[in-house]
Amino acid sequence: IAVIRLPHISNFDDFDALALEPGVRVRYVDRPEKLGAPHAIILPGSKRTISDLDWLHAQGLSAAIAAHARRSVAIVGICGGYQMLGHAVYDPAGVESHYAERQGLDLLPVTTTFTPQKALHRSRARIINGAGFFARIVGEEVTGYEIHMGQTSSVAPLYTIIARDEQPVDHANHTIADGMASTDGRIFGTYLHGLFANDNFRHAWLESLGAPGSKICFNQTRTAAFDRLADGLEAALDVEHLDQLIGLATKSP
Repeated sequence: IAVIRLPHISNFDDFDALALEPGVRVRYVDRPEKLGAPHAIILPGSKRTISDLDWLHAQGLSAAIAAHARRSVAIVGICGGYQMLGHAVYDPAGVESHYAERQGLDLLPVTTTFTPQKALHRSRARIINGAGFFARIVGEEVTGYEIHMGQTSSVAPLYTIIARDEQPVDHANHTIADGMASTDGRIFGTYLHGLFANDNFRHAWLESLGAPGSKICFNQTRTAAFDRLADGLEAALDVEHLDQLIGLATKSP
């Protein structure tokens, strides 16, 4: 899996769960000649979508990614990467740049318009699109978080957001949709960070690429790593003294 190393890449821990999977290699790529022959290419989040989109075009990476898409390589866009996959990105209010419009990679039939309001939510969503590998998991719930500027249109969304910040979305009065996929599910984009931490989603996608089946639970693996870190700190530091210094414990008599 080749992750494009954007100059303003953000949230690259999105791919930790993929890197833990047996038989999966995650590489970060910043030039077309480094792409090689990946099974999938991921455009990650960006702190400056328009600037990084211009960089993709200038580096020749946008053309290279499009060529891989024509060879049926899977393409994924997360947040800013999702915005880049569309027809165009519009910035009429100058939120990110002085450009009113920039051409995207045109791999998904979506457009994005930047607005001053920023979405910042922990979200729970239900998969509603059954294109390609999504047919295996349609109807299932996934969790993640949104942190983005701009709104992206989609005629065939991947998910319906059913809760934000632990508050149910009132679908009787307001439906919130996210994401877009090609008709075969091979190319898709979403605003949901942390998507690959959802085990069923990750396994379904990787198996669609030909990866071996896996039963890895990412949250358990991550919790075990934090526990090992905590054990190492407790073994190396005077934790009781640290607690006293920060007011979490009283000094023993």
